[in-house]
Amino acid sequence: MAVCVECCRGVGICPNADGTGTCNEPSFIDVSSFRINGVYTSGFRSQLPPSLRDVGDSHVDALRGSTNTNLPAPALSVSATTLYNGGAARAGHASWITAVTMDFTGIADLVAIFKKHPNVRDEIQNQLQQWTFAGANDANGQRIRDSVANGLKYCDDWILKEEKLAKTNRAGTSAEYEDQKLPLARIWVLITKFRVTSKNALAQKLSLTDGLFSKDSGTQVTTFETMKSVHSSLELSLILRDFEQGVVLIGKNGGKSAWAPFVDLIFQMAESRGFHFAHVFVLRALKVIDEDPSMNITVFMRERFNTVLMLFIEEQRASDRENEPPAVGDPDGPAMGLKGSVSRFGPITKQGAAGIEKLRSGKIAYCTPWNEGTSCTRGVLKGKHKGLCAYTHKCLKCAGDHRYSDKQDDGSWVCAKHD
Repeated sequence: MAVCVECCRGVGICPNADGTGTCNEPSFIDVSSFRINGVYTSGFRSQLPPSLRDVGDSHVDALRGSTNTNLPAPALSVSATTLYNGGAARAGHASWITAVTMDFTGIADLVAIFKKHPNVRDEIQNQLQQWTFAGANDANGQRIRDSVANGLKYCDDWILKEEKLAKTNRAGTSAEYEDQKLPLARIWVLITKFRVTSKNALAQKLSLTDGLFSKDSGTQVTTFETMKSVHSSLELSLILRDFEQGVVLIGKNGGKSAWAPFVDLIFQMAESRGFHFAHVFVLRALKVIDEDPSMNITVFMRERFNTVLMLFIEEQRASDRENEPPAVGDPDGPAMGLKGSVSRFGPITKQGAAGIEKLRSGKIAYCTPWNEGTSCTRGVLKGKHKGLCAYTHKCLKCAGDHRYSDKQDDGSWVCAKHD
């Protein structure tokens, strides 16, 4: 099997690549050919599900792991076009880059491909770095090595130009910010918004990102879109279908076979725990994948799925207990039930935990985001603990000082009571 760079972002061995390195994923299209002058054409959008045809160009770039800087890359020469071969391996070679020759033409071709195709930049830089130690130990060999060094410098200069331009094109709205930072989870929110057609479909208090909070005015100055609730298993099925089709067509996040185990488990979850539970869990799972640059769907299913699901279940149980009707004579109402508990939350502005929040039963309320390795979301609103996480930062299974999701160096769980 060969690494399928276009479809699966080059992570691991792609089950959708044949021995020549050509992607045989039937739903995959060559997205790069539809990007003209930094804009994705209508020809590309017409192939996406209707719920995704208005997705922003920067959002597509984020899904593909690249940044659209609109820097006009020069056209490839004939030799560079032949070398790159559309990203596919040439006959007799393991990949396209192994066919390059260490000479002045080869160096120039690699630099040109570097500017034109961001998805293969790591390969090109690695090849050029290897060449800095290769070549004949004579005057001509030294000239080639000098050219290699210049090639690396040209690549670095191009990246600096892109970064400079990217600063002027940074997200101007909260939606654009989330498109770039949480592209998979945002796709889920956008498809849900399109597919949930009920006029009475109220948005949940579920957002991907906490809004910015003004310390001076004590008000929220930046808000983020919340996700609608699904009202039937049919709506969930339509959302899942659009998501799978769209992600595979856009590419870089795995082929259909890579996503199939996840989709199958979500359908099973909808049957056993309800379509609303499954719908919200997908949002949580996609956010976990988005927040870890080294994570993809295959790694998530192998290493994180069970942990994230368990933490999500615990969080839902705690939420259900907190929202129970207050007991007779309970002065604190449904908030928590213990004197000193926090009935309103504020932003997280300090590191650490106050540990003052309790469940209605009086038991310790452990911080689920902290146990999951993500950012805390509920801070103490006022008083000496203001800005600290209101919950307790200890393992929710054994009350140890580690997180529930922590692992040993050998990959085993730190928590002795881990399921």
